Amino acid sequence: MSLPDTVKRLPWYVWLILTVAAVILGHYLLSSSQRLVSHVIENAISGVETENVGQCLEAISETYLDDYGYRRKELKEMAQDAFAELDDIRVSILNQEILIKDSKAFVELEVRVVASVTSLNGQRGYIFGDFNHPENVHIELENDNGKWMIVKISNLPNRRD
Repeated sequence: MSLPDTVKRLPWYVWLILTVAAVILGHYLLSSSQRLVSHVIENAISGVETENVGQCLEAISETYLDDYGYRRKELKEMAQDAFAELDDIRVSILNQEILIKDSKAFVELEVRVVASVTSLNGQRGYIFGDFNHPENVHIELENDNGKWMIVKISNLPNRRD
């Protein structure tokens, strides 16, 4: 299929402008997806810090399955158990990289979590990572009808051991 003659005769600068516009549009769409994914992560972290199980689970897909075989239901139970034991939770994200590929997103985080432990008379300390060695966490998301949902989290400690 060939281009019509009127399109073929467009000056070189029109082609240049169209190419630049396409690159800018592609960048905008990609950065828009990255902002949406980042917002999902920020909202989940806010849910952890406020000990709001519902907010933590908002972006967890019904198809969630991690390396330990945990599903969404087990995540909810573990969050409830953790929130009963911890207070004043603070999550620090030191580095965040987001890669979007089609309808999937891959997020790499460097994380430290500090909290007060109720069974230790409120003693405060690192419960995930530490000052010198943050933990690397990998999160996979899928775009489900325009909404990014977390389908897997890797490198979290197995809290059911």
